[in-house]
Amino acid sequence: MFSGKYARPAFLRVAGFIFFVISLAGLTTLFGGYGAIVGEAAAQGTAYFISRIGAGILLFAVFISSFLLITNFTLGGFLGHFDVAWENIRIRIDEWRDKRRAERTPEIDAAKMRADKRREKREIAESLPPTISVGDIEAMAAAAAVGRSEPLFDEEPSIPTIDGGSEENPYETLKVENPLTEIDEAVPKTRKTRIVEETPEIIEDEASDEAPFATQQNFDNYKLPTTDMLTPPAAKIEQDEKELLAIAKELAVKTGEFNVGGRVVNISKGPVVTTYEFKPDAGVKYSRVTGLVDDLCLALKAESIRIDRIPGKAYVGIEVPNSKRETIFLRDVIESPKFGKESPSLLTLALGKTIDGVNYVADLAKMPHLLIAGATGAGKSVGVNTLVMSILYKARPDEVKFIMVDPKRLELGLYADIPHLATGLRRAKHRRLQRRGKTPQRA
Repeated sequence: MFSGKYARPAFLRVAGFIFFVISLAGLTTLFGGYGAIVGEAAAQGTAYFISRIGAGILLFAVFISSFLLITNFTLGGFLGHFDVAWENIRIRIDEWRDKRRAERTPEIDAAKMRADKRREKREIAESLPPTISVGDIEAMAAAAAVGRSEPLFDEEPSIPTIDGGSEENPYETLKVENPLTEIDEAVPKTRKTRIVEETPEIIEDEASDEAPFATQQNFDNYKLPTTDMLTPPAAKIEQDEKELLAIAKELAVKTGEFNVGGRVVNISKGPVVTTYEFKPDAGVKYSRVTGLVDDLCLALKAESIRIDRIPGKAYVGIEVPNSKRETIFLRDVIESPKFGKESPSLLTLALGKTIDGVNYVADLAKMPHLLIAGATGAGKSVGVNTLVMSILYKARPDEVKFIMVDPKRLELGLYADIPHLATGLRRAKHRRLQRRGKTPQRA
């Protein structure tokens, strides 16, 4: 055991054997075994200075070191046993790679041939002189037929000439006054054009060139329209007070179920929604009240509920939709004093009513960059018509002028004949161009 070609010196093996026995006995004692006197001394001595965990780590390191001293085991020798296996794996990988390359060789060669053919075609095409195709000639003729103003070429084209037909001078030529007319007549009318793109161009409609908009008219005897032409408002719907009190009581109960104490101190009835002024108990945060929106919707079986602070009050407003809702009529707002006497501006807009049922108007002059937007069915068209009607009921034609652009030809067609128009109703027309593979369309 202690002799051989690679054997370590005898004193190292003896020392390794001694440390092997001591460390093994100490580890046995640390893990609850019987390690005799040597084990007890090694375990307790090391644990006294570096605790049991440190003693275990130290004794285990001594055990591994002593094992290496009493044997010929080395890490390099251990890994050397895997050299043959690694060489076999490399040989198998190389064989699989060669086989895969041999299978793909025809595909690679075919791809190279296709690339060479494409390169040859491209070189031949580049070597040919530039020509004008039939499609380009048709496009130029069609552009000339529609009266295209910009030039089709970088340089100004030469004016074509025709034979004069004189017997004295057969070579006399005459200049064509309008070459585009000749091109237009040469283009067949049955030829189908193709669209390149569709670019909208705002062009004044043919009806906008009428004389009433070009001449100055006298509106001294003009009278503002009466509200009799508008739909009269319906009778006011009275809300059931018992129902409102029941909802207020239910709000207090439901908020208490979610540990948000408080009570309803006031009820403000409106045409569409009713505002319940909720006073939270001391220590209740505002965010906890607003977090109950969805829960209160379920409890009250309402479509939607809005919770927000009430300016100037220490209450939270809970807006609940009415079971019976009123319709806001434009006539009701226009006949109110706020629209008439209290608002001298010619650009006064009748916007409707507040949640408390008070008529509400605004001055368009204070918001010149007004944008009306919203989802489908949100009331954009109603808002635009209300804006126009409010000004028609407030100002004469010589005081306010409209310039209306109606791209969709749907919204503003009713106002084509009003005297307030500074110019005719403008609509969007679309210029048709050409593109191969497409049929003429209108956007």
